[in-house]
This record gives sequence, structure tokens and C-alpha cells, in this order.
Amino acid sequence: MQRMINIYGKFLLSAAVVAALLVILFVGIADEEGNRGVFQIAGAHLDTGQEVVQQDGGFGTLETENGKAAPRIFLEGRTGFSAGSVVLTDYIRAEAYDGRNLPVRILRVENPSGRDITASLSASGEIIFEESGIYVVEVSGRDDGNRKTTVQIKLPVI
Repeated sequence: MQRMINIYGKFLLSAAVVAALLVILFVGIADEEGNRGVFQIAGAHLDTGQEVVQQDGGFGTLETENGKAAPRIFLEGRTGFSAGSVVLTDYIRAEAYDGRNLPVRILRVENPSGRDITASLSASGEIIFEESGIYVVEVSGRDDGNRKTTVQIKLPVI
């Protein structure tokens, strides 16, 4: 038992000395600039260099592109249509932010009863309006900056 107390006492004495040294190193010492502890003193005198910021113009270009409006899609020339054959691309226009005409893509055409008649649309954009009522045409336009607009246009047919 005596031997165990002797070993335990030496261990406690060694632990107290190590703890005191750590406290002195990390808290107890200070330099003339007011930095306390080994890490703060060493960190204050490290040369980290200047951070170099390179201006490549990427942000300016992004900001300019984001300021441009999305394509505008509108119906031009007529407000009503007669039953029969109509070339939709003659009347539906898409315009870019700078006024250039864009190609119009017809996505869907619904007749007045809500049935999808897109399959009867020809490659040139011609469709036959068989009945009177409001036809819904969904079209999209995309400009050179990949900005896309999709709208639904209601066409009255008498």
C-alpha cells in the first residue's frame, strides 16, 4: 500500500508540474505588443502575405447579362380569327431584348373544349380551326443568351 501511495504521489506531482508549464506557456507569457500565450505571439509575427484578387471581368459580364430582359412574346396583327386554316407563326412573334425577331416554338394547342390538337399542327405552323371559341396556344422563345419565355396566348375564333 505504501508503494502504491508513493507511485500515485509522484504521478500527481508530475501532472501538477506539466499543468503549471502549460498554463505558463499558453496564458502566462506576453510580449510587448500585448499578445498573450505562445500561439498568439507566434501568430502575430507570421507573414501571411497579401491576398491577391484578380479582376477577370467575369462579374461584370454576368451583371450585364443578368440585366438583359427575357424574350417578349406577343400576338401581332389580329385580335380575332375566322374558322379555317391559319399559319400561327405569321401572327405570333418573339422579340429579344435588343429588338431582334426570334424563332417561335409552338408547344401546345388546345381547342375550345380543352382537347390537345397539337398533332394537327404542320411543320410550317399551320393549323385548322374547326370550331368557334377560344383556342389556347402555348409558345416559347429563346434568345442567344439562353433566356427563355413561355406564354399561353388565347386566340378567339369566330
